[in-house]
This record gives sequence, C-alpha cells and structure tokens, in this order.
Amino acid sequence: QKEHKLNGKVIDPKRAKAMKTKEPVKKIFVGGLSPDTPEEKIREYFGGFGEVESIELPMDNKTNKRRGFCFITFKEEEPVKKIMEKKYHNVGLSKCEIKVAMSKEQYQQQQQWGSRGGFAGRARGRGGDQQSGYGKVSRRGGHQNSYKPY
Repeated sequence: QKEHKLNGKVIDPKRAKAMKTKEPVKKIFVGGLSPDTPEEKIREYFGGFGEVESIELPMDNKTNKRRGFCFITFKEEEPVKKIMEKKYHNVGLSKCEIKVAMSKEQYQQQQQWGSRGGFAGRARGRGGDQQSGYGKVSRRGGHQNSYKPY
C-alpha cells in the first residue's frame, strides 16, 4: 500500500532492523534469586550453559546480607544467547528472571527516563544497546522503585 493511516494521521511504517551491538554480550542479570542460594548452586546451574568467568553477589550494606539478585559473566557470548531464550529459570528453589546486564550508565539513563519495563530508550532514538531495566517501576502513588544494582 502507498499510504497508511492511523487515527486520521498518515504514518510511514518501516521494517524493523536488529540493532548492531558494538561488543558481544557476556554478562547477565539474575533477578528474584533467593539470598541464601549458595554460589556453588548458581555456578553449577549456569555453568551448564557455558564457562562462567565470574559471579557477582551484591551485599546489602545496611543488613550485611546478600541481595536478591546477582550478575554472571561468561567467557563467551554463546551461553548468554542460550540462556536468554527463556526469560525465567529455576535456580535452586528460586524462579529467577534473566536480563542482559547493563552498564551503570545505561541503568541510570534508563532510570531517568522512567521506562516502564519497555524499550523506551530505543523509541526515543537514543541508540546503543538498551534493554528493559532491572527494577520494576510501579506507577501507583507516584513511587518509583530505584534501587541501584551496583
């Protein structure tokens, strides 16, 4: 069709193109992880996908206990692709949500925009490899959950 209209406006739809990432994605965020899941259990589960380079288990400075998430860095990009085929994974007794890890800058930028679990960063033409955020942003009562993963 030559012309497309949506709500009375002429629009120009285009075929979506995959964004090129500059560097391979080797790091994932694992949310919803029980703080008492042993590191060996995490390494054992994710090691089944490929060689794990490092596991970061952030601590809560106030309570000195582990937080409910971790970051896993792999030596290669391939395991991340395999893991990302499913959004949720059962690690130990926890149903964990897996996302591509973002740099501190990307995370803060995404928090600034207040993206509602979407790809608002892409829609605003910001470029780069931006994924949806870690924290679930609740819009009830205007409160924004803004914990920092680092």
